[in-house]
Amino acid sequence: MDWMEYIEDVRQVGKVCHKLKDILVIVLFATLADADDWVEIAMFAQVHQEYLRKYIELENKKAFVKGDFTQTMKSPKQTRIKYIS
Repeated sequence: MDWMEYIEDVRQVGKVCHKLKDILVIVLFATLADADDWVEIAMFAQVHQEYLRKYIELENKKAFVKGDFTQTMKSPKQTRIKYIS
């Protein structure tokens, strides 16, 4: 995954919570696991944090999603997301 270091990050530094590489890896893995939207991607990232740490640093200890989205979030059993074992 070192090739991702060559992707230029043009985001405003003061608004960045996670490295671009971390976000891209999370989106890639979650999409391969059938996550269809940002809520499912966030849920995938939270459930699989330890697995993701094998590939990315996840330096920011904050939650992947700011605020409380539990009201709109489906339970894992209600989604098509595949779980990594």
